[in-house]
Amino acid sequence: KSDNLPGVVYEYLSLPDGGVVFNFISQHVHALWGVDSEVVMRDPGVLKASVVEAQRQRVTSYIAGAQRNAMPWSIEFQIQRADGSIRWIKGAAQPLKTFNPKQRPQSEPLTWSGYWVDITEAKTLEEAVAVDGHVQRVAGNGDRALRKLLRNGGHRHADAVIETTAAGADAGGHDVGKFST
Repeated sequence: KSDNLPGVVYEYLSLPDGGVVFNFISQHVHALWGVDSEVVMRDPGVLKASVVEAQRQRVTSYIAGAQRNAMPWSIEFQIQRADGSIRWIKGAAQPLKTFNPKQRPQSEPLTWSGYWVDITEAKTLEEAVAVDGHVQRVAGNGDRALRKLLRNGGHRHADAVIETTAAGADAGGHDVGKFST
């Protein structure tokens, strides 16, 4: 039974006018999108409206192009749930029957099967790794610049900076001593 599957599974018809009608959508749509499956069955537009505005045109154009050409689609995007939370979604679907795009009858609905899964944790981790990598690159660049300065006789300038900033007290009034090299 589909209620035991992680994520949301669905079947829909893509209509010649660009609309969609769901034949089936699993109950997990509520946990993921924050919308009851009955609401989605009556008004599939609630899902499109949940896609964050900055990504909505990209997502709808991509899926519409895939539907027009009867080609499988897979895309990652963000939604904003009714409670205001933002979630990353990975969605994919494929037509039950594939066509050469030139042979597809454009006047007939096409049945699609697909899924959506929450990838928010993976995206958060991916972002943290990217930030950490950037911090390491910046720190590495600083290290290389300091080594170059010291190799090129810049230690005299570095010593002067260290002694000037280290002499006396820090901002909190604590004696920080004097560095010597």
